[in-house]
Amino acid sequence: MKKILFVTSLYLFPPFWGGGQRTYNLLKSLGNNFEVYFLCPMKDQLGASKQLEKKYRKELKKLGIKIFTYHSLININHLLVKYINPEIIVKGLELILTKKIDLIICDYPWSGINVLILHFLTGVPFIFHEHNIEYLIKDEIRAKYGKLMKILEKILCKKAKIIITVSQKDKNILSKVFKIPKKKIWVVENGFDETRFYPNNKNVEKIRRKYKIGKNPLIIFFGKLDYPPNKEAVYKIYWEILPRVLKILPQAKFLIVGKKYPFEFKPRKELIFTGLVKNIEDYVNAADIVIVPLRVGSGTRIKILESIACGKKIVSTSKGAEGLINKLTKPFLFIADDWDRFCELIVEKLSNYSPPKPSSSFFKKYSWKQIGEKLVQKLKKI
Repeated sequence: MKKILFVTSLYLFPPFWGGGQRTYNLLKSLGNNFEVYFLCPMKDQLGASKQLEKKYRKELKKLGIKIFTYHSLININHLLVKYINPEIIVKGLELILTKKIDLIICDYPWSGINVLILHFLTGVPFIFHEHNIEYLIKDEIRAKYGKLMKILEKILCKKAKIIITVSQKDKNILSKVFKIPKKKIWVVENGFDETRFYPNNKNVEKIRRKYKIGKNPLIIFFGKLDYPPNKEAVYKIYWEILPRVLKILPQAKFLIVGKKYPFEFKPRKELIFTGLVKNIEDYVNAADIVIVPLRVGSGTRIKILESIACGKKIVSTSKGAEGLINKLTKPFLFIADDWDRFCELIVEKLSNYSPPKPSSSFFKKYSWKQIGEKLVQKLKKI
């Protein structure tokens, strides 16, 4: 049985954001088929309860995955340096030498420096798991470290045995920009957990009552709100979308679901922040429409797949729906890049459109179970 050391840069428990869901569900597939050792920092980023942390750790442990978490020893607020963790490097070396690790998986470029050190010291090959092309996000939002991130991503792509991207577009960009052979890059698409995300009205009334929505139209946006593209999207909702929609539908309510972030605008009664929630699928099912007003980013949006799985209509920018516009998503997904048209679509689809049930082909293509199995079969061949 192949032995895998999986190194990530974000505390995974609970995995209540898109990238966390991807890592967690792929780990579950790996744990069912390989001997997996999982290293991650012990830095709570969501403020979730200890009960939730234990629940998700327990699920991985049931699969035989050995979990090791460590507090950061470097207290430098630099985008790259702060993820270097000597304890993870030392533990990684110990596991490689004592457990005879066959393969390392580097989850996110933030894990890259730790993994590169392990690779150079031991010669064990690694796979670079690229959730997004991070340097593009950093450049687009004019953050400080875009050029450094591009250098790190290039080194990781050059040194990795295999690179995993979430879309064909990301694969093409990495191949072109970094001169990487396409056969070295695998596309492993994003997905959704079919045991959680499906049409279900069980808690709809409870949620609508809790936030005093009643029968009013409910528009939802959800995600990790301190993630720059999502943070910008909330500002777009406040300044561009909410006023236009309320002008036509003054009774409409907007629900923003995710860990609270200190946004710099005055509260409005029509815009409700829930904070971190335990069962996001119930909130999606309670909504009339989901919006994805993203302007920056790469990869594909797990929130869109989860919403379609629940049978919801989605209005998105073309950037938000990047890599997901196809015949399986077309009945649910409506695209506009002009805010006037974006809001017109919200009002139109609230008024006069009921999407069909998600097809069996959609579930087959995008369920994490199916996606994980495809990855496992590829890994067995290397």
